[in-house]
Amino acid sequence: MAPIASPPGSEHDGWPPPPPRVCREGGRVVVWLEGEQDLFTAPALHAVLAAEIVAGRDDLVVDLSGVTFIDGSMVDVLARDRDALRGRDRCLTVRAPSRCAQRMLDLCGLDDLVEVLT
Repeated sequence: MAPIASPPGSEHDGWPPPPPRVCREGGRVVVWLEGEQDLFTAPALHAVLAAEIVAGRDDLVVDLSGVTFIDGSMVDVLARDRDALRGRDRCLTVRAPSRCAQRMLDLCGLDDLVEVLT
């Protein structure tokens, strides 16, 4: 699936992957991830999402279109932070997951996180 739009500052290549990038789109906060996302990058994502959960009132979208690898620790962060947002009457969705990200979400039974574009 092709990205919806290019994330701000997406010129980075290599390891470690760039940190999550945050922007606002139409009343939602969008967090862009790129490259390999795993146990080592999970704390950075959680920190960004936790800060937005506490500071804002907007729903969160995590764009996974640029992800080349994702493991269970990242899926765990998404699931836990989704639950935290639900307690605040807000939601977290995943937008445009790459093939590997979609496969991991499906395997973990979290395909309901994926935003369906109409």
